[in-house]
Amino acid sequence: MARRLYVANSGEDSISVISVANRCEITRIPLLRAGCGPRRLAVMGNALYRADTFSSAVGRFPLNCPHNQAEVSVGACPTDIAVDAWHVYVACGESNSLWKLNRRAFVPELCVATGAFPIGVATKDGHIAVAELMTGRLCVHGIADLEKIAEYAAEGMQLWVAACSKGWLCGGVTGDGKGVVTLFSGTQSAAMPLSFPASKGAAFWHGEKEKAVVAHVWDDCLTFVELTEDGLKLAGWTECGRMPDELCVDQKEEVIYVSCMMENAVEAFSFAGERMFSVPVGREPRGLALW
Repeated sequence: MARRLYVANSGEDSISVISVANRCEITRIPLLRAGCGPRRLAVMGNALYRADTFSSAVGRFPLNCPHNQAEVSVGACPTDIAVDAWHVYVACGESNSLWKLNRRAFVPELCVATGAFPIGVATKDGHIAVAELMTGRLCVHGIADLEKIAEYAAEGMQLWVAACSKGWLCGGVTGDGKGVVTLFSGTQSAAMPLSFPASKGAAFWHGEKEKAVVAHVWDDCLTFVELTEDGLKLAGWTECGRMPDELCVDQKEEVIYVSCMMENAVEAFSFAGERMFSVPVGREPRGLALW
C-alpha cells in the first residue's frame, strides 16, 4: 500500500488523505457524526483511530473501508490518543481521566483518574506518559493497569509529551507567557526556556543526532532543539503557516509535516528546517497520522 498522511479537519468533521509520493490530497473522508471535532489521530493494524473532542468519543474506521465507521464514548473532551498492538489510550481533559480501550474489540477496558486536564499522551517501553495542563506535571503509568509509577514536576502548564531515546520530552507555557521544553531521563531532568509557548513537539533522528521540533501555535514558527548528553541545545528556528497545531515526522523521507489551522493546509519541512511544500486540506486541520 502506498504511504499516506491522514489529516483531521476539525472545522468540517472530515479526514483528508494525502499521498506522500505525489504530495497532494487524493481524497477527503466525511465523518458520519456531525460536530464531532476530530482532534488527534493514530493508525495501527490497518485502522485509523481518532480522538473526537466535541462528541467525547473515540472513532475508528478501516483504512480500506473508511465509510465503515464506529465510535466508543469515553470521558469529556478527549485531547490526545495513542495506540499499540493491543490497546488504544485516550486522555480526556474535562473529565480528568485516562482511558484504555481494547483495540480489536473496540470497547473500554479501564479508566483511571488523572490530575487536572490531561492534554497529551505518549507510549514507550510498556509505559504511557500523560502531560497534565493545569498541574504542570508529567505522570508515567504502566500500560497493564494504568497505575501511576512516576511523577515529574515541570515548569509551567504542560501542553504535550513525546517519547525520545533518552526518556520523555514535554513542553508548555510558563507564567510569563513564554515557553519551555523539558527532558526527563530517569531521575534527571533538563529544561530549556523558549521565547514562545511550546504548544506541540516531536522527536526525530537527523544523522547521528537526536533532535526535537517544537511548534508555536500563537507565533507561527517552529523551533529545533538538539538532545545532547548534557541536556537540550537550541538548533534553530523557522517561520511556518498560521497556527501550527500538530507535528508528524516521516523518519524515512526526513520530512516534518505541520498542520496549520488558519491556512487550511499541511506544510512540509526538511529536517534542516527548510520549507518544502504545502498541501491544501479541509478546514482547521489538526491531528496527523502517517501510514
